[in-house]
Amino acid sequence: MTKFTEYISNKSGSVTFICDFSPPKGLDLDELNKVSSLNSDFIYVAYNPGKSVRINSLQTAHWIKQNSSSDVVFAMGCRDMNKLAIQSHLLGAQLLGLENLLIFQGDPFTPAESINVKTVMDYKSTELIDSVNMMNNKLDYKGKELSKPTDFCIGSTIDLNKDLDNEVRLTNQKVKLGANYFLLQPIFSIDILNKFLETYNKISKSNLNIPLCIGVQILNKTTKSFGKIPTKIKHQLESGKSPIMITSDFIEELLSNNFNNIYLLPSLLPDGKRGYEQASRIIKEFK
Repeated sequence: MTKFTEYISNKSGSVTFICDFSPPKGLDLDELNKVSSLNSDFIYVAYNPGKSVRINSLQTAHWIKQNSSSDVVFAMGCRDMNKLAIQSHLLGAQLLGLENLLIFQGDPFTPAESINVKTVMDYKSTELIDSVNMMNNKLDYKGKELSKPTDFCIGSTIDLNKDLDNEVRLTNQKVKLGANYFLLQPIFSIDILNKFLETYNKISKSNLNIPLCIGVQILNKTTKSFGKIPTKIKHQLESGKSPIMITSDFIEELLSNNFNNIYLLPSLLPDGKRGYEQASRIIKEFK
């Protein structure tokens, strides 16, 4: 298995795709086999998207690694397990040869949801980044020695749809605690990305020099969006412009500005499925 940051470094400026994948809600091999057609450099295996019961991201990532040509990144949320359970899961990931980890907080359960399930949140995302960095230095959450250190490439998220100054400070804190790369939640304009980087430089007094994977969501007329869709793109969709063409145009713009790492999110369709076929066509266009 290749560490994500090493892979990007060896690509020397050419485009790298990491494609979002939702584990199935049961043992659905047809759904799992859809990753084979994506031809993405990496598959990012989401952690219980929609707060629904799904195959664990760790086991799904291992299956994909064994049954496709893509490498993998698996997500780990802070919401559902305590420190002991999370660190035990991470040792299991190392046993399976999984090194690329993406840490995120996880949305809390609503009052209605909390009737059936409880939030644990034993870690904040920053605390888990720090804890995994400790595991990489052979220490568990108690400060006791592991028999061997882990060797995780630690990723985390950035959401430019939130307060920009706060997101800059949070990103800077994650870098200091040991984050090696970031996935950005979907954006639809390069302007907000440039503004974020300028603000980061201003607040932290340094450039953000670790790899950024820019979130690009494929939009259909009926798809649910992860961010605010600009009026211009809404008009393009309503006028019949192809979602593939809209997405490819934005990727072209990113590449022309030297943002070469693309985190591609297939569209969320009304029936709960994902638009993997469109994602495959877009990746093939740039490969």
